[in-house]
Amino acid sequence: MPRLLIVKTTSLGDVIHNLPVINDIRAHHPDMAIDWVVE
Repeated sequence: MPRLLIVKTTSLGDVIHNLPVINDIRAHHPDMAIDWVVE
């Protein structure tokens, strides 16, 4: 299973703005595990 770790250490609002990108990744790689590290 492919995995992706997204590290964003500053703003949770920026993470929310990136959700469409995550949706696109999931559409092309439905078996990918996506994890977040957010402060």
